[in-house]
This record gives sequence, C-alpha cells and structure tokens, in this order.
Amino acid sequence: MIEKPNHSDSWARAAAVLGAYLVFRWTLGVARLPHATPAALLFVAACVSAAGAIGLPILGIAELVRRRISVLGALALVAAGLGLWFGTAAIGRGWGGPVAGALQDLGKILAASGLGIALAAGIKEPNILLPAGVFAAFADFVVVNFGTVKHALSSSKGQQLVQAVSAQVPAMHARLPMLTIGPADFLFLGIFLACAARFEMGLSKTAAVLAAVLALSLILVPIIGPIPALAPMSIAFVVVNWRHFRLTRQEIVSTFAVLGVMGLLFVGYFLWVFPRTVKQ
Repeated sequence: MIEKPNHSDSWARAAAVLGAYLVFRWTLGVARLPHATPAALLFVAACVSAAGAIGLPILGIAELVRRRISVLGALALVAAGLGLWFGTAAIGRGWGGPVAGALQDLGKILAASGLGIALAAGIKEPNILLPAGVFAAFADFVVVNFGTVKHALSSSKGQQLVQAVSAQVPAMHARLPMLTIGPADFLFLGIFLACAARFEMGLSKTAAVLAAVLALSLILVPIIGPIPALAPMSIAFVVVNWRHFRLTRQEIVSTFAVLGVMGLLFVGYFLWVFPRTVKQ
C-alpha cells in the first residue's frame, strides 16, 4: 500500500506525539510505585515504561519524516535539539530536575534523529539499506559486547558519560533498573524511517514494528543485560521491508563478502587493538 505524505497536519501530529513523550518522560521521573508493589505489577510498569520511552519517539520521528523535510530542515531539527539539550543542561541545576531531564532527553532525540534524517537524503536507492543495516547490526553488537560501550560501562566515569549522551528511562521502583537509549539508536531510526517514507516502503508498518521490537529489547535488558539495539532494529527493518530490496545474486554475494572482511577487521580492532590502547 502506497502512503502519500499528509503535509497539512503532520507537523501538528509530530508536535502532539513528541509533547506526549515529554509528559510521559516527566511522569517517569516523578512517579514512584509503593515498596510492596507485586512483581506482576512491576512487570506491567516495566512494559509500559519501555513502550512509551521508545514507542512515542518513534511515532514522533515517523510524523516528522512524513512531512518529507529537506536536508536543511533536518539540520534545523538537529540545531533545535542541541539547543534544547545543552540549553536545558546549562540552566537545569536551578530548577525542576524531572522537567529538565525530560527536556534534555527530547533534545537528544531531536538532534540524533534529525541528523539521521539528513544523512538519509544521501541514500539514493533502497538496496543500500540492506548491507548498511546488516553491518550496523553487527557493528553495534561488537561495540556493546566487546568494544567502547563495554569498556565505558565497566567504570563509573564511563557509565556517567553513557548516561549523559543517552535518553533515559527512569525507574519507578527500586527493583526496576534505570535504562538508557543511545544516540546512535535514534540516528538510525531517523535514517530508516526517512527511507521508509521516501521509498514508499510503508512508513506506519515500519514504525510499528520497530517500536514493538525495541520496546521488547528494553524489557529484556534487566534479564539478559545490555542489548545492542541496532541489531534488532536493523534486522526488523530488513525483514519487514524485504520485498523492496532487489539485489542480484552477485550483489548479495559481494555484499556479504565485503561485510565479512569488514567484520573481521572490526572484531580484530575491538578485541585486540582497542583494549591495549585503553591500558596505555
């Protein structure tokens, strides 16, 4: 089904969804469940927190790209997001912490997704998304489990840095962990959703699937540990839009051959070179 952009109200809907995220994020920052809350209700709270924390931003980004904004418009979105992020951080110490935290996270989302939308303009045909998505998934897996993120999370300063650049999902109970969503996740969401809109892949379906997959990933973090979100995101995007890719057999073989070589180099760097650099 071909979706045509609705320019008349997409901005209003994007503002409404992102405004809903702002309220939701503020609510997570101030709401606290009773200490004796049953485990079943805690699980429900974790599901609601995950769904809102990633689902609302995805719906907001989808409405932004439905407007088919230009590269300059996307860069303006980046500037607005950075201004909101750093401007709020500069004055946030003197006023409400939950409000400042919600505004900063909204700024991070706008800045990262706006950059992704701008970068998507350089993708001229959808076939490029297949190898890019596969490699992004693999690269994020290595970085989170063996590379920079792994090393950052092993120290208190590194953890503070990750939290500083990531959108947070505050915990409403002491038994629920605080979760973070990195800027790279929103950057690739901007790329994938912008391409889904421009190549008429089915923006609403793509956004819904990505929201469901990433919400599930957040729910699983307390159980299995940090999850490289680009992996499930990229795989879900490729699977749901598989019929739009038209690679020949030779292109498929060449793509995975290049990915294999790059993957070996990537693993070699983060397993052997990078750890030695950190120790020096």
